[in-house]
Amino acid sequence: VQIATAAPSSDGREAWVIIQDDACDVSLVITDIQMPHVDGVTLLTMVKQRNPDIGVIMISGTVTVAKAVQAMRQGAEDYFVKPFASMEEMEIVIGRFFERQQLKHRLAEYVSLHAEMMTHMKIRTFLCLDVVGSTRIKEGEDPFLIQFSFMEYHRFVADIVKTHHGLIHGTAGDGIMCCFDIAQDAVDAGVVLYGRLPDFNRRDNRLGSPFVLRSGIHTGPVIIDDEGHVSEMFASTLDITGHLQKHATTDCLEISEDTLHSVANSAEFANLDKDVDGVSVYTHRAIAARDNPQDG
Repeated sequence: VQIATAAPSSDGREAWVIIQDDACDVSLVITDIQMPHVDGVTLLTMVKQRNPDIGVIMISGTVTVAKAVQAMRQGAEDYFVKPFASMEEMEIVIGRFFERQQLKHRLAEYVSLHAEMMTHMKIRTFLCLDVVGSTRIKEGEDPFLIQFSFMEYHRFVADIVKTHHGLIHGTAGDGIMCCFDIAQDAVDAGVVLYGRLPDFNRRDNRLGSPFVLRSGIHTGPVIIDDEGHVSEMFASTLDITGHLQKHATTDCLEISEDTLHSVANSAEFANLDKDVDGVSVYTHRAIAARDNPQDG
């Protein structure tokens, strides 16, 4: 441990002047008990009243149990008797004090960060969509028609999301992540999207193959920054949503149990007896039956 020291003071009063000087930034005081003007025990009391985090080590040529107990009760780090047989013990006490201070500072930073996180933590629901086999349906197609059809698809999704009070959180390739304040809005948007997808394919899709989707919906905590954006640093809810989408059955609206418990139409969903990232998954009965008649 490296310790920066101020010039030693000749008595307790002078020491107190130095300690009150913010420019000195005193962390540890090593003081004799017997001093003119202000004795060591009084100085200890004054220091702890000003800043309890400043450490104080007491030194005396004579010691009584009462004095030692009084000093320790008032917050002294330790109590040494002169003359010292060795400085090693004091060096150990000083080193441990600064180690504790570092731990306190780290804990304070953690507490502050945790408090800030809790202030910015919100419950949000995410709908993740991806076009199944997008590379295959683009093969041999006119580049203009590909661009037109996918632009129309993104507009199709964005319009439904906006109508249900959601936002497009982000896109990656043909994948779209949508964010909703209310789980019911996300689920309703998903049901409407699948209901209107056949019309989109007939009206706005200029490619030879229809758009087929794989989707997942999950509800959980996220950190919202001061600008209203979801922090990517604490994104387990986003990760789970993405994993739900990747493991979902083609053309079925699948949601997590967390979302299921947050919506009024939970009876419309059936348990798939599977989990993703430890989360139970449910599928919308009507959509699954429509698109997969062989499943009943």
